[in-house]
Amino acid sequence: MSAGAVQLQTDLAISPAGDVWVANNWQDFDSCYGKPQETVSTRCGGQGVTVFFGMAKPVRTPQILSTAETPGINGDDLVSCLFAMTGTAPDRFEAIEDALRVAFPKFKRLSFTPVGAGRISLGWQDSDFTRPFYTNELSEGTLRFLSLTTLLQCPGLPKVTLIDEPEVSLHPEMLRLLTELMREASARSQLIV
Repeated sequence: MSAGAVQLQTDLAISPAGDVWVANNWQDFDSCYGKPQETVSTRCGGQGVTVFFGMAKPVRTPQILSTAETPGINGDDLVSCLFAMTGTAPDRFEAIEDALRVAFPKFKRLSFTPVGAGRISLGWQDSDFTRPFYTNELSEGTLRFLSLTTLLQCPGLPKVTLIDEPEVSLHPEMLRLLTELMREASARSQLIV
């Protein structure tokens, strides 16, 4: 970091939503050295907290391969769910790719690449490019549409499914397609939007 945002890091945590929380002693080195003023000193424990929202979202990084029937609350099982569907529910996986082709006309297919230590990365094949795009290169709206489409098509869809603000980050044309997918899914689950 530059410009003084995080000068002396004292602690770091990553929330399940992928937000990076950094405790730091920004712009007050005196609290660590000498005799600090007791009424305001944190004794180097961090007197400021900087949050980088969404920096390490699970859906944007290679995921540990697991047996997931849903993409997970924060998308932490999206890749595992999609990969499992290629073998256990190929018709539903094909429906996801069909929906992606309607929403993104240049989309070709999804691919999976092992990246070591039980992790797998999701690739997005586009007809205009020779190499795939990976999840860290996709827009928030694209990832949200992929996650919602996967949820609505997954074989592990719960009997009651709550979806909060599905329109966030989505182009209005995608909302029409998402509405159709929700109608289809409502035959298998009670959807509350």
